[in-house]
Amino acid sequence: MRIAIVAFGSRGDVQPHIALGAGLRAAGYDVCLVTHALFEPLIRRLGLDFYPVEVDPRDVVENEKGAVASFVTDDQGHFRISLPPGHYTVSIKEKKPAIGRYGPFEVDVVTGQMTKVQWHCDTGMR
Repeated sequence: MRIAIVAFGSRGDVQPHIALGAGLRAAGYDVCLVTHALFEPLIRRLGLDFYPVEVDPRDVVENEKGAVASFVTDDQGHFRISLPPGHYTVSIKEKKPAIGRYGPFEVDVVTGQMTKVQWHCDTGMR
């Protein structure tokens, strides 16, 4: 039997689906993960088939001059980037208005201090 698993989001969102696919493969199923091209190496390394989607899961950090960095969270939803002091916003890259809320989130980076950013997202699901 062939199974396709569709997963979108950060690594923390996609990783459980990859693990499910690996378990199904171990049980004898043919599994294809449909997700961001960013995760192809991990999926292929586990012996799963892969089909890319044209969605960019990266987040972007911007200041008044525009984008200064982009990142993808790890499997725990964490990220670490170095930025000069200043005021920034963090949001999904190329975010289109939709149900739910995911930023932009405001953050001020100060010299000599580790700045920790924590947010909770509203999926819009009720």
